[in-house]
Amino acid sequence: MLSPRATVRVMIVEDSAPVRERLVGLLQEEAGVEIVGEAEDEARALALYDEHKPDAAVVDIRIRNGSGIAVLDHIKRHNRHCTVIMLTNCAHIEFRQRCLDAGANHFLEKSREFSRVANVLRQLLRQRSGAVE
Repeated sequence: MLSPRATVRVMIVEDSAPVRERLVGLLQEEAGVEIVGEAEDEARALALYDEHKPDAAVVDIRIRNGSGIAVLDHIKRHNRHCTVIMLTNCAHIEFRQRCLDAGANHFLEKSREFSRVANVLRQLLRQRSGAVE
């Protein structure tokens, strides 16, 4: 059982409003997950990260006016312990490898693994609370 105080603070970086809304809907259902902000472009994502210092980030590779990989690099440069979930339609092996090399904790395909985002965050909550499966 999770401690009542266990919380994971998450930011969402996605340029598609319908996908962002779907992510918010998915994550709002998860006890202990707090969405600290949403960004659709690189500049807003970097500012959001710097302002909130979230525990986790869900990041698309292709975002407006920049790159999700640049956001990943920024996050990991400032906090290597932040869990970064790359959620993308760009599932090419070169993107996957680049993200993993840059420190992404997970690389998920939107079309096949969307709901796994919630599973990853649940696992992070369990780790933070000291609970075991």
